[in-house]
Amino acid sequence: MANRQEDRRPIRIGSVSAYSGDRLGSLASVLSGPIEVDGVVGDYLAEMNLSWRKTEMSRDPSQGYDPTFIESLRVASNPLGKRLNEANFPKIVVNAGALNPRQLAQDTWQFFASEFGDLGKALKVAYITGDDVLNVIQDQEAQTDIRHLTTGETLDKWPYTPVIANAYIGQFGFVAALNAGADIVIAGRTTDASSTQALATWWFGWGPEEYDNHAMGLVTGHIIECGNYVTGGNFCGFKRIEEYYDLAYPIAEISKDGYCVITKQPGQNGLVDVDTVRSQLMYEIQGRYYYNPDVIADLSLLEVVTEGPNRVRVSGFRGLPPPETLKVAIQAYAGYQAEILVYAMGLDIKEKARSFETQVRRSLMSEAKASKNLRRLDIQLLGNCAPDPSSSNAATAVIRVFAQAEAEELLSRSKFEYPVIQNVGQAFPGFTPNLEYPRTSQPRPYFTYFPGLIDRSKVDMEVRWINSEDMVKVRHKSVRTSHPEEVRQENYEPRNPVNLDAFGPTVQVPLGHKVFARSGDKGANVTTLNRFPGSSGSNFRIFIAYTFSFLIY
Repeated sequence: MANRQEDRRPIRIGSVSAYSGDRLGSLASVLSGPIEVDGVVGDYLAEMNLSWRKTEMSRDPSQGYDPTFIESLRVASNPLGKRLNEANFPKIVVNAGALNPRQLAQDTWQFFASEFGDLGKALKVAYITGDDVLNVIQDQEAQTDIRHLTTGETLDKWPYTPVIANAYIGQFGFVAALNAGADIVIAGRTTDASSTQALATWWFGWGPEEYDNHAMGLVTGHIIECGNYVTGGNFCGFKRIEEYYDLAYPIAEISKDGYCVITKQPGQNGLVDVDTVRSQLMYEIQGRYYYNPDVIADLSLLEVVTEGPNRVRVSGFRGLPPPETLKVAIQAYAGYQAEILVYAMGLDIKEKARSFETQVRRSLMSEAKASKNLRRLDIQLLGNCAPDPSSSNAATAVIRVFAQAEAEELLSRSKFEYPVIQNVGQAFPGFTPNLEYPRTSQPRPYFTYFPGLIDRSKVDMEVRWINSEDMVKVRHKSVRTSHPEEVRQENYEPRNPVNLDAFGPTVQVPLGHKVFARSGDKGANVTTLNRFPGSSGSNFRIFIAYTFSFLIY
């Protein structure tokens, strides 16, 4: 651990990626303003694109990382070169390495060497491994210990063969690299907030048991890790933002005094206010406690207040010892899937969709006998005809035929495409197929997902450097104390419910006109509701609404 730096000013951290495919100009945007950041973080990973990277690596072992990271460096070459020449290069800490962090680290160093000559060659580029636990989960004990987080099924009962298994590792691999002088650190499946946590820990020299400080790093990282989500993206109050494009990326200022400030570069589009920050605070959380490999953050004491235009202060951080386990994402090839889109227009949309569904199901059963061999067959109506439509677009709805099967041949042209398309002549009036159906109906492989928990003692990290044989092994700190009841999520069922008649006369209005909402964008089965827009008060309140799950699927 580096020497403590209690007298240091706040560290300024810019977030430049929320997902694979985020805007390539994000890094240039954060580096091109009057606020000079000390570090840059980026989250590039989700379970979905880890499976993409696996598919790439099966074709080319030099792939497997997120290519948009290198492209964002190219776009930002001017401000990066300026910072290099001024000997004021920001630390860059990302998880874009995905399944191949070593290769991305090598390619990153090569980019800087080619672009900036000796100055680029002098940069120390480190990479972290250890999140890949595919070999670890092959152990029979692990197979019976790891349970599905939703169903409770043990891994040994899962009817698939894992091909990817990544533990969500914490911040201390990053910290070790930064303490050893790394300028750029690239990892695989770290948690979304770990890079921000690590920069703050390195900057201030925090020890591993300074849990309130680590909770501040975690919550701050959580707020900025999805980039534009805290500057106006995915925001229910988006109509208050006039120039709703090219939104700024967030900057966090983390202070040694127990608070952070969320802001953005002046003059760039977007909005940072208490509503955007509170909305993002609720993103993908499960309740009062936010679990992380290095700390559990208690969110109940947080205060969110306006400090100035596009400046919001967050305080009230409380941290508890981390859990004994790490989350592990296990994926396997599950089979094949295919789909066909068709369009219905005008009157009687629901009746048209029902008639087409009847025809398709009968065709699949009689022609190919595929219906019983399909793992899944969904025929979905998406949208409806607008009242008194003024154009054909406004009068059109989509019908999606989607199928999954274990074997590729069960979705062959003769067993899926033909049985669906042969109904064109007898279909409802105005039936129109999407003419891409010869492509979309071809079977393509898909992955299935097993989320579980793994003993943290089974997961070690290794930090290595490009152009060096040095290696540092980092272990997740052992936690042997069972969680007390106070660290378990609360029950959010209504307490002492009141009959709605007690409120007197009511009117029906859209819920979205009265509250802001933010839910996980990965298809979670809960929606979290924010405070009433425009209400006063600084305390952060959490509401969990299970009844809105139908809005998500």
